[in-house]
Amino acid sequence: MKFFNSLFIITFVILSFGLLSSSKSYDVNKNLSIVTTAIPFSIVKSYNQKWISGVQGGGLGEDLYLEVNQTSEGVQLKKLYFRNKITEVKKSKESLYVGHFKTNKIRCVEDNAKQNEVINSSPIEFPFQLKDNEGVLSYQYRHKIYHHKIANIIEKEVMAYPFINN
Repeated sequence: MKFFNSLFIITFVILSFGLLSSSKSYDVNKNLSIVTTAIPFSIVKSYNQKWISGVQGGGLGEDLYLEVNQTSEGVQLKKLYFRNKITEVKKSKESLYVGHFKTNKIRCVEDNAKQNEVINSSPIEFPFQLKDNEGVLSYQYRHKIYHHKIANIIEKEVMAYPFINN
């Protein structure tokens, strides 16, 4: 009887390690696919515009604008993927949506004392391979998330906001 108990335990342990090593964690970002079927809205125009703040420390970035018409009932625009960045979509006007991509400068302090060093988080793996003038819009429709590739995004001139002296 001891022999069978030992055999059972050893078999259980070996199978457990085998199953654990073969299991894969599901990463949503690595398995995103671009929708190629008809979308429940139409994108009339898409363009991006870089901007520079006129105040020191104000930053810089770029905005991606989408002019959308004929949105079906229940469609929610969620995220924009553009130039290796991801942001939320916000409604600007009746049929105009925008994604704000702010470029932050990261200061890294090197110091022998670990508590004085800035620990930068690892960059998010961008889920799509896109050209410089392409983006992806994620949207929710009928309780599912879909992705639509936007091609030929027009780049407008840089918007330099003036410095205001009080």
